[in-house]
Order: sequence, then structure tokens, then C-alpha cells
Amino acid sequence: MKRTRIFWLLIITIFTNLYAGEQVGPAWNTSIPSTGSLNFCGDVCQFEGNNSKTLVEISYAVELDQFLPGSETGNNESTLFIQLSLLPSTPDSVIKIKERKRIAVRSNNQSNTYLDLKRFQLKPGVVDYELSISDSATGLQGTLAKRLDIRSFPKTYSLSDLAFISHVQKSSQQGTFEKNGLFMIPNPSRAFHKNSADPNIYVYYEINHMLYDPQKVSFYNIQYNISDLAGNEIWSEVKEGLPKKSASSARIEKIPLADLKTGLFKVNLIAEDIAADEICKSSAYFTVYSSRLEVKLVLPMSEEDIRRYFDQIRYIARAEEKNLFQQLDAYGKQQFLLSFWKSKDPDPSTQQNEYMEQHFSRLAYCEKSFRGGINSDMARIYITYGPPLEITRQPSFSGSNQSSEIWIYALNGRTEFVFGDRLGDGHYVLVHSSHPDEYQNEGWLNEMNGTVQSNK
Repeated sequence: MKRTRIFWLLIITIFTNLYAGEQVGPAWNTSIPSTGSLNFCGDVCQFEGNNSKTLVEISYAVELDQFLPGSETGNNESTLFIQLSLLPSTPDSVIKIKERKRIAVRSNNQSNTYLDLKRFQLKPGVVDYELSISDSATGLQGTLAKRLDIRSFPKTYSLSDLAFISHVQKSSQQGTFEKNGLFMIPNPSRAFHKNSADPNIYVYYEINHMLYDPQKVSFYNIQYNISDLAGNEIWSEVKEGLPKKSASSARIEKIPLADLKTGLFKVNLIAEDIAADEICKSSAYFTVYSSRLEVKLVLPMSEEDIRRYFDQIRYIARAEEKNLFQQLDAYGKQQFLLSFWKSKDPDPSTQQNEYMEQHFSRLAYCEKSFRGGINSDMARIYITYGPPLEITRQPSFSGSNQSSEIWIYALNGRTEFVFGDRLGDGHYVLVHSSHPDEYQNEGWLNEMNGTVQSNK
């Protein structure tokens, strides 16, 4: 218990010290993290395709610095073996690609990234996606895998996914990164240097099947904003009265990096078809980090540490946030934690984060006081709602060593949480609550007595 308490106090200290300066990044993979000895990042974006299919764009980037010998300069070559597979539920549409790429690896501080983009027309449904990359010279190998839900795009008003772009310009030539007359370099990491040469983030998306009559003038509106993990709006823009040139439109929105601090953010976009009185929404996460800081981990990130970090937020984070945390790599998880706890700080002007300190104090209390620690029902209620105003204990039921506790709170009047020690081993479970969002069972007392009778 004492060791766990020290661990939490250490994490509070690290977070508090980091609040005094800029946060460390980046969160390399806010989409799909790779595993193994070779690090790379990938992203998947879906658009309306042809013949009732979905256009799936898979982009990935490999940082080539990890192949460089420490003492050598000049150009080196690596050979990357790339294997990509898409396995739908129907065997006749399985896609497998194998490629061999000879890559020049530079050690002169230039951009040193291998970037590629693949496009596939797929039927809506579930697809198992796996991308494996290995380097013949170093023996490094990495894999990213994910089960993808391929969207259905019916012939109705809809929005595509949001694709993050690091550079865009007009183009008249066909190529890997050309689409709808634009040359767009994807950013699979969704991570942006705050002090990069281009001061903007670009987001590409497509609007499908607006109500359109070429004989009439009609318009649509676009509004989008940037929010932090707490849902606080950081930046917003509204574009009203955009004239329709067809039933569908491909657009790029520009977000100024100067208006954002470092951290993990969410872009929320709404497209309104005025004539049809319909709206569509789309959103995605991205990361901003400072190029002045060395990219490094400041939090321990072993498997046990990651499990503890998740346990620390499991009762106070939204389902969307917990799902996001599980998908991130080590750098991404660190960035998430820094942003998450900062968003909970009731007074950012001070060195203390009172909310976090109170929360970690409750965690330590639960580990010490309840059988099952923070994984128990009592811990979940205590962490979520705080200490009860009153506790009523019934030592045991007749003929049994079972007992119960009733915790009383002043939530919307009087609220009760009833815990029962069903097995008589000191492990209490929630058997009833008058809270509308919790498990309710008015017959809990009869059930406990019934359990006693059956055990005689």
C-alpha cells in the first residue's frame, strides 16, 4: 500500500512540474499505433466511393532516423519490406499487398520520413487491417493492426472522415498524393509542430449529396471549432452563405497553429445544408507539440505503469476518452495524460492542481480501505461521488456472517448506495442504489435473506 501511495505522489509531482512549462510531445499515433522494434504511424480515412462502395485511404509514415548508424554521415540506403492486408468477412474480396522499397536515409538534419498512401474501394462491413514493415539492414520490424468498421455511404446527405494534411497546393498532375486537383501530403500521425515552417493545420473532407438544383441559387454553412479534452472551446470559425456549385463538395479548412497551445485537441465540424434544413457532423483528434523541446518520455511507460494510469482515470474519464487512451502509443498516452489532468485543474494560475490531488488522495484511500482496492464497487462509488455523508452498517444477517453497508449522500435530496458482503469475505458489492444512473434493486434485502436461507 505504501509503495502504491508513493507512486501516485510521484506522478502528481511530475504532472505539477510539467504544468509550469510547456507540455512534452508528440502523440505520434492518434489513429493506429505500431508495435515492435520499428516505429511508424498510420491513419485511415473513409470517403464515399463508387458503386455503393467506400473509398478507404490508408496513409503511413516511417521516421528513417531510426535506421541511421550513430557515427556515420551522408546518404545510406535501407530496404523496407512492406506488407499490407485487408481481410473482410467475405474471402473473395481479400486484399494483400507486398512491396519492397529502397529508401535513401539522410543524416544531414533534413526531413527524413518515408510517406505513402494507398486507396481501396471496399464494401461496408468489418475489415481486419494489418500493416507490417521491416528493414533488412537493421532487422527492425513493426506492425500495426486494427479492426475497421467500413462506413456505409447511402445516397443521402453525409460527411466523410476528416483527413489531416501537412501541406496542400493546386496540381494538374496525377500522383499518389493528388486528389480533386489538389496535391495534399497526409499527416498520418495527426501531430503538428507548433513552430513549423507552415503555421497552419489543414483538414480535408467531402460533403455528399446536398440538395441541389442547377436552376436555383442555394447555399450551405460550415462551422468548426477546436476543443480540449474537457470539451472547452479553444478556437472556432464560421463560414456562412457558401454557394453550392454541385450536390457534393470537397473542402479544406485551415486552422492557425498560433492560436493553439501544445496538447491533445479535437476538431469538431458541422456542415449545414440550408435548403434541406439538414446538418452533418464529423470530428477527429490531433496533437500540437513544440519543436523547441526534445521529444522524450518523462513518465514511466511500462505495461504495469500504463495499466495504473488507466485505473487512475477509469471512473472520471468519458467512454470516448478511455477508448482514445487505449489506442495511443507511449508518447500519445503521455500527451493524453498531461492534457487530461490539465483540463481538470480548477485554477491553472497556481502550481497545484487541486482536483488531481483530491482524486489521487481518494485513490490511495480506496486502496487502503476496501477489499479489492480501486477495482471494487465501493471504490468506484467513493471516487465518483466522494465520501458519504453517513454510513449505516448492519453487521450480519441472521444465521450468516454476511453484512451490509448503506452510504448516504445529499445528491438530488437523499441518495443511498447499498453494499452487501454476499460471500462473507469482506468484499462488498453494490446491490442497490436510489441513484438513477446506478444499479437499482428494491428487493435487495429479501435477496440477501434468501441467500442466507439457502446457505443453511
